[in-house]
Amino acid sequence: MKKINLERDAGDFASPYKVALVACHDEVDDVHISLLSSLMNRGEDEMTLGEFIKGQSKSLFHEKPQSAFLIMSLSQEFWTGTMDF
Repeated sequence: MKKINLERDAGDFASPYKVALVACHDEVDDVHISLLSSLMNRGEDEMTLGEFIKGQSKSLFHEKPQSAFLIMSLSQEFWTGTMDF
């Protein structure tokens, strides 16, 4: 697993063929994990995600913005990191 480097990984992140696990905490500090296919980079220090269905993740991100992610590309490369929503 590796940290994201935009110069090296830009092509992989432009591809729609990847999935991400995003973990955050709920109101009682239990871990909530979401499977997303729309996580994309947006510059040096920003990530975006689409809202195609309505679930708990977005409301939990607003309550407790610290979260972590794992992204896997079609070629089975992994990236990990943390983010504040």
